[in-house]
Amino acid sequence: MTAPAVWRPARAIEIVAGTPRGAGLDRTARALKAAIESRNLLDVPITVVNLPGEASRRIWTYLDRFPNDPHVLVVTSPNVTTDFLTGQSAFDHAAYTPLAMLHNEYIAFVVRAHSTLATARDLIDRLASAPGSLSVAVATSVGNPNHIALARVTRHIGGAVTALRMRAFDSARDAIADVVAGGCEPAAISATSALPALTAGSLRALSAPSPARPPSPFARPPARGCPGLSS
Repeated sequence: MTAPAVWRPARAIEIVAGTPRGAGLDRTARALKAAIESRNLLDVPITVVNLPGEASRRIWTYLDRFPNDPHVLVVTSPNVTTDFLTGQSAFDHAAYTPLAMLHNEYIAFVVRAHSTLATARDLIDRLASAPGSLSVAVATSVGNPNHIALARVTRHIGGAVTALRMRAFDSARDAIADVVAGGCEPAAISATSALPALTAGSLRALSAPSPARPPSPFARPPARGCPGLSS
């Protein structure tokens, strides 16, 4: 039996991220680019294309312009699935070919440094008694894994999930900026995206649920399985 031919790119490769430069998906795209280039895996140029906006959905409009073209890759989160299931977009995840799961990430619940929500218990009490009193920032769309994480906590403690007031931003950096400026009270974002503001002292972590207690600056919040945040 003849072995199948190994595909080789005939032109430059584009890695498309639906967030601004420096945001989570962009960092992943540039890390992938750097890994390929450092190992000389391809002999064609690699370009990262940033298409932020529209809850990171512009990437699918762009990708649809290149049917059956393996030179254009998209770095995304599960949003393409949740957007379709919640009726927020017509982009069907079944129409695209998944290539690899590059990494997982933990979600952090954060507030501005001087928020009245001082601890994870404060957040839990508000979610249980008055979830509609909080405006919560997420990136990049309502119904995404960050929203789901908050909804799971709210449901677990007996709060009304449908009462949650969510605001979606184009990137976690934008969500953080809004929280720090006094807009939304908490944010549910990727833990890595919160690191710069946490280190600068403008943001405080209430919880970063994970199998084991994460290192500083997430060392103080309870890990998954601790009282009030068990899954």
